[in-house]
Amino acid sequence: MRSIDSDFLAYGDESGTADLKAASRRHPVFALVYCLFKVSDYVDEVVPRIQRLKIRYFGHDQVVLHAHSLRTGRGEPFDSLQPSDVQALQLDVDAAFSELPMSVVAVVIDKPFLRASAGLRFDPYELAQAWCAELVMRSIERRASTNWSGRIHLVAESRTTRQDRAMEKQFEQVQAGKNPLSLRALPNVSLRFAKKEANSTGTQVADWAARPIARHALDPSETNPVWDLIADRVDSVGNASLPDDSRFKGVFLSL
Repeated sequence: MRSIDSDFLAYGDESGTADLKAASRRHPVFALVYCLFKVSDYVDEVVPRIQRLKIRYFGHDQVVLHAHSLRTGRGEPFDSLQPSDVQALQLDVDAAFSELPMSVVAVVIDKPFLRASAGLRFDPYELAQAWCAELVMRSIERRASTNWSGRIHLVAESRTTRQDRAMEKQFEQVQAGKNPLSLRALPNVSLRFAKKEANSTGTQVADWAARPIARHALDPSETNPVWDLIADRVDSVGNASLPDDSRFKGVFLSL
């Protein structure tokens, strides 16, 4: 018999590269963001609203609302729009996404700090997935009206097949409570991946939120309109709940 799923779904995407050897003065962080939805809200409100928006501008829903393409207006099919239409689409996407019934959990890792303190021993992506799993679970526990025991699915955007398989294997340590960041076992949390061409609405929302969250953590004084739209949705972020003696205390940037 299939296990009972929870009333919540979480979709994730990242900003920056998890490669500690890749240095970028402009963006020296790695961020992983999950947007958490009630299943009923996601099915009845979130997906239909975004589908209608796509059809309004493109006449069909086979469009991935990639944040970079939205910002630049480059790439098919965005480059087929007039500049004024691209600007209108950006505004409509910001308005629609910012009004969706969701909460957001995120971690932003200071890569230079991690490398200086631990060398190359830890993978930022593995640390981020482990801590996001804990934060998603805490968010659900606060929102659930009764004792909750269903399975929560984390759906992250796929990287390469090799990387996805390695992360799936490593996530077994998170479920067992044996990850370096684990505070408890999380057997009811599962991780799966969606390729960009799968056109997942949830991962597109997370993609929209990821870079603005990373940029805010890096420089709160930077002009950041999307952050301003979603700041009050951020539920649990960064190092707020890490034990005081955690060796990772300085790795996660505060939001």
